[in-house]
Amino acid sequence: MMNLPRQCRLLVHHSDATTGCSRWSVAVVGSLLFGLGLGLAGCVHPASFNTAIDMQRLRASKEGTARSVKGIRAIEGSGFSALECPKRAYVLADLNRIAEAGSAELTSAIPDQAEPLRAFVRSSYPRPAAVVVPYECFSRNGLVPSPVVDEFLSDVTSLYNQLSREPTIIIELNVKSNPSDGSYVLRSIHTDVGKVENTTNSTAKIYRGIYNFSMTRSGFKPGRLEGVNFVNSTPRLIECQLKSIEDSDDSTCQYR
Repeated sequence: MMNLPRQCRLLVHHSDATTGCSRWSVAVVGSLLFGLGLGLAGCVHPASFNTAIDMQRLRASKEGTARSVKGIRAIEGSGFSALECPKRAYVLADLNRIAEAGSAELTSAIPDQAEPLRAFVRSSYPRPAAVVVPYECFSRNGLVPSPVVDEFLSDVTSLYNQLSREPTIIIELNVKSNPSDGSYVLRSIHTDVGKVENTTNSTAKIYRGIYNFSMTRSGFKPGRLEGVNFVNSTPRLIECQLKSIEDSDDSTCQYR
């Protein structure tokens, strides 16, 4: 296999109709079309590669975060009504440390090659809201009320649910344009790794994540979509209606 830095390569799946099995190839990001590449010697079964989220580790990360939060000692107060003080508060720094550890654990459940998805998790992992309790309530700073803790745990569960709907790290994307023969580019909004370039009326296999999409065709106005959510691993379709550069209307793209 060609020895490339991890940040300069991605794994792309090809079916091998001649042998009835599958192989994987290494494609140079940004210089080769997604789906082309430098074939590996021989035919390698995809099971040899880690192409799925470690669901057991994912679940353990969520449960571990909940246990860590419950293990924090709450600071009890008298709930002074004049200051609207809560009866219970938590140290924000403790919660932030738990969030950092939880983000790292959740990310580690995703294979290294799926950097667009890993970057999404690092960027989207919840952080406790800095709703600071007045100093006078407990005679100390850096405390947050218990509803902040409840909201944090709820947001962690929401992120977990997004990731756990399907174990796969790869989805199929269909892109169509009218007229046909447009060229498109997909770029993750969270990382420079994993840029995808292809032509329309084709299917590409991409890593789950959040992407910006752009389409061009000579003589036509470009079409764009920003922040397209490919985290949910169901089949996806982008269709673009391209308008001539002489047309008063702009090109439009829709995501389904």
